[in-house]
Amino acid sequence: MKKLFLLMMLLGIILSATAQDYKITGVAPQGEKMVYLRNLSTETVDSVAVDAKGNFSFSGDAAGDHFAGVILGSKVQRQLLVFLEGNVQVDLVNMTVKGNADNEGLHAWQKLELNAAESLQKTVERIREYQEAGKDVPEDLVTEYRQSYQKLTEDLGVKAKEVLTNNIDKRYPAYTLFSVYSLLDQDFIIDLQEKNPAYMKESLAQKVVKQIDGWKRQKVGTPFTDLEMADTAGVMHKLSEYVGKGNYVLIDFWASWCGPCMKEVPNVIAAYEKYHPKGFDIVGLSFDNAADAWKGAIVRKNLPWHNLSDLKGWKSEAAAVYGVTAIPQTLLIAPDGTIAANGLHGEGLQQKLAEIYGE
Repeated sequence: MKKLFLLMMLLGIILSATAQDYKITGVAPQGEKMVYLRNLSTETVDSVAVDAKGNFSFSGDAAGDHFAGVILGSKVQRQLLVFLEGNVQVDLVNMTVKGNADNEGLHAWQKLELNAAESLQKTVERIREYQEAGKDVPEDLVTEYRQSYQKLTEDLGVKAKEVLTNNIDKRYPAYTLFSVYSLLDQDFIIDLQEKNPAYMKESLAQKVVKQIDGWKRQKVGTPFTDLEMADTAGVMHKLSEYVGKGNYVLIDFWASWCGPCMKEVPNVIAAYEKYHPKGFDIVGLSFDNAADAWKGAIVRKNLPWHNLSDLKGWKSEAAAVYGVTAIPQTLLIAPDGTIAANGLHGEGLQQKLAEIYGE
């Protein structure tokens, strides 16, 4: 009994050490009644009334996700992100956060994101005015938006790399990684993971780690990872039935609803017709949900190669295994079953095949 008691005490100590205590004190604008604490899944963790002087406070432990939003009003009138650890001071009047290094860093990153969004706001509002009036949006305005958005995302990507590289010992960059990982080079993120930064242990970053595992399977020189899906007749086939058999095979990730995929089809067909007699083959892995749409596109576009799908859309096994988050996407598998190239489209695909087979 004594041993059991000591064991329970030890377990309590371990659990209390794992769960990080936090206390949030803050001030809200005059007249506000309630402030909410919500996790990044928008679930309300806590809510408190604002006193007559505009003050409020939260306290608790963050045994799971350390990231939350302190929200003014149930309709998200204002929100500040906080890192749930230690003492945190939140000012919903001047929109500032003070606390430990992770809170300071998180607040700086949120300001950067907000400034980037605000820089596009005027252009977005002008576009919306045309749309609400039922008028066509001028082409120069669309071009302005696209150019501004491209520059914004490029700048944000550069800043994210700085944050992720220079704060290996911090935990707040887990939010930076989660919010913009799609803007970053896959090799950069993979190399970053190998440095074992502190923020990779956060549950928010672990969601990206699953993606990284898929990206690793796309790296040139890596042996292909097998998977199994059905053809249009419902017969199951493994990828290994087609690849690693002594010839080059293009794995084409696509869907019937994907406009860019449909636009790329003539280029892929041209490559197939030119190089298939020399041994080149293609396996199409569709991210469709509806069998009729998938099969209809195959017939309509006259796709002569092997076509497989599990009809699970973005939850497809192919998406999970290879970390595919955007289509069209391709993998070129070498005769020995290793990845020879990825992301080949348009002229890039033609050039690569000409390099392999000759004109």
